[in-house]
Amino acid sequence: MSSFSMAWTVLRKELLEALRDRRTIVLTIFVPLILYPLMVGSFGFFTGKKQLDDQSRALAVRVAGDGADQVESVRADLQRLSDAAGEDARYVGAEHPLRRGADAVVHVAPVPHGLALNVEYQSTSEGRATRLRVGETLRDLVREHEARRLAELGLEKAQIEPITVVWTDVATPAVAHGREAAGMLVYFLLFLSFTACLSVAIDVGAGEKERGTMETLLTTPANRGALFAGKLMAVVIVGCSSVFFSVLGMGGMVMFGATQSPQLAALVGGLLHWEALAVAVPMLLSGVLLLASSTLAISLRAESAKQAQATIAPLLMVVVIVLIAGATPAVRLDWSTVFVPVLNLALSVRALITTEANQWVLIAIAEVVTIAGIVVTIRLGARALRSERVLGR
Repeated sequence: MSSFSMAWTVLRKELLEALRDRRTIVLTIFVPLILYPLMVGSFGFFTGKKQLDDQSRALAVRVAGDGADQVESVRADLQRLSDAAGEDARYVGAEHPLRRGADAVVHVAPVPHGLALNVEYQSTSEGRATRLRVGETLRDLVREHEARRLAELGLEKAQIEPITVVWTDVATPAVAHGREAAGMLVYFLLFLSFTACLSVAIDVGAGEKERGTMETLLTTPANRGALFAGKLMAVVIVGCSSVFFSVLGMGGMVMFGATQSPQLAALVGGLLHWEALAVAVPMLLSGVLLLASSTLAISLRAESAKQAQATIAPLLMVVVIVLIAGATPAVRLDWSTVFVPVLNLALSVRALITTEANQWVLIAIAEVVTIAGIVVTIRLGARALRSERVLGR
C-alpha cells in the first residue's frame, strides 16, 4: 500500500470516528452555524435597542442657580428649543421637587458678559446619550443668544469669524468601521476553527493511546509520515468545516441585517471584494493548518488525553489573547507584529479585507512565518510518531 493510500485510509478512519462523537458535531456544525450567530445577533439587537431607548426616552433636566429670573429665563428657553426640536425632555426649575431623579442638572451662573452654564451628568451609557441630547439643545440656545448679541451690536457672524473650519467626513462605512468588523470576523473564524481542531486532535492522538488502538495502527508496515498526514488532514478538515459553517451562519445573519439596515449593507458591500478574498481565504486556511498541526503535535507527544488537555489549555489562552489583539483596531500589521504567529495572520487577513495600502511585503512575510510554523509543528508531530514513547499509555 502506498503512502498516499495509507494516508487516505487513516483520514477516512479518523473522520468516521470524529463524526461518531457528538461533541465534534456540536463544535463543528451546531455552534458555528447556529449558536454563535444567535449570540452575536442577540448582542447586536439588544445593544441597538438599548441605544434607541437611550435616544428616545423621556429626559428630566433640572435648571438651578442663584438668580431666580435668570434661571427661569434659561429654563423656559431650553424647554422651548427642546419642544421645537421634537425632544421628549422636561426642563424644571430649582423649586421643582425633582432632585435625585434628574438626568442632568444645569447650573446657571452670571459672568461679566453673559451666563456660564455648568452641566452635571453621569458618564454611563444613558448619561452619554443624555449629554448628546441636552448638548444639542444647549448649542441651539448658544446660537440664539449669539445671534441676538450680534444684532444688538450691529455685527454679522462673519465679521468676528475670519476663519471658518468645515469638517467633511469622506470615509465610506467600510473605511470607518472596516477594521472593527474585519477584526471580529477573523477572531471568530480562527477561534472556532481552533476549538474544533482541539477536540479532534486530542482524540486522534492521546485519545488513541488510551484506547489502545495506537499500537495496532503503528504495527502496520505503513509509513509514519503517512499516518501523521492522514490524522492531520482529518483535523484540518474538521477545522475548515467549522470555518465554513461559521461563514454560513454569520453570513446569513449579516445578510438578514443588511436588508434591515442600509448602513450595514454598505459596510458589507465595501468589505466583500473578490480580489482581496482570493488572497485572504488561503491565508485563513493556512492559519487553520497551523492551529491543527500544533494541537495534533501536542496531543501525540502527550501520554494521556488529560495531559494533552492540560498542555493545550495554556495555548488556548494565548491564542485567545492574540486574536483579541488582532481584533483591536489600534493594533496594526507592522515590523513589531509581523513575526508573531497567528497575530500576524489575523492582521494580514484584516488588512486584505480593508484594503490597507502598502502592506503586501508584510503580508508576504507573515505568510512565510506561518508556513515555517506549520513545517516545524508537522516535523514535531511526525517525530513523535517515530518515537517509541508514543506506544506508552
